[in-house]
Amino acid sequence: MEGSDDNPGSYLKPVATLEKALEMAWAASEAGIPTAISVLPGDHYTNGNLAMPDLCSIVSTNGQYATKIIMNNGYEVENCFLLGSGCYVQGFSFFNLKVDNFDYPSKGFAFAFRPGVRIIRSPYVRDCSQISNYFAREIPPLLNPTNSKGTIDDLGFEISVADVTGTFEVNDTVETNNGVTGYVSRVADLGSGLLYIRNNIGHLEANTTIVSSSGGTATITAVGEEDYPQSAYQFRLAVGGWFLPAFQARNDNIFFYLPKHQCSVADCNVCIHRRPI
Repeated sequence: MEGSDDNPGSYLKPVATLEKALEMAWAASEAGIPTAISVLPGDHYTNGNLAMPDLCSIVSTNGQYATKIIMNNGYEVENCFLLGSGCYVQGFSFFNLKVDNFDYPSKGFAFAFRPGVRIIRSPYVRDCSQISNYFAREIPPLLNPTNSKGTIDDLGFEISVADVTGTFEVNDTVETNNGVTGYVSRVADLGSGLLYIRNNIGHLEANTTIVSSSGGTATITAVGEEDYPQSAYQFRLAVGGWFLPAFQARNDNIFFYLPKHQCSVADCNVCIHRRPI
């Protein structure tokens, strides 16, 4: 069944777009009429930021596996539905979304609250899934305090750079001449020849050129540690707690234990002794 935004929005004459359906829902809401929107199966494309009026429901008729909501290209980092008080959503799969910033995420989600909304009745979302545009490698692991400069930020890799021209800014996107991409996480040490790159896709390498979205260019001369090496596990020492006698504590009483190559946590035998009082 093909819809048209010139239709009245009935079952036999549905509208074509989510935007039009919500436009009609807002008109009904302003007249004091709560609205229920039924979405037929298929691929529904949108720019997102679909603000729902209070007490509005939007439900797929055939469930999340048959009803896809796909963000248009160029709008991947927008939020899709903006919920109001008492809203109800059920039965959708969301595609082509990308979280804007893993340190302080605010966009790229299937659902967010409508700006300025006053929540009197809790919104309810069920039977929905979100397929986002990033690889597992982009999601930052736990932070290494010795490389996070005392912050909670994911600084990623410390790289040494030379021949710096132009500007590098925090949260700039960067790309190297061998196709590695990522984000600038710290520039405070750039004068000392250090730059920090997080959420990189691909391996950063020495003797490559890196370019930022603010117009900066530099040559990578060396690649240092990441915030927290993969396959490393930490043991925090609490007062009167536990410690690993064979390892020395690093900053903030963090012990690092690196399993052997191809050794999982379950395969590792770690003896832990009580600190003597």
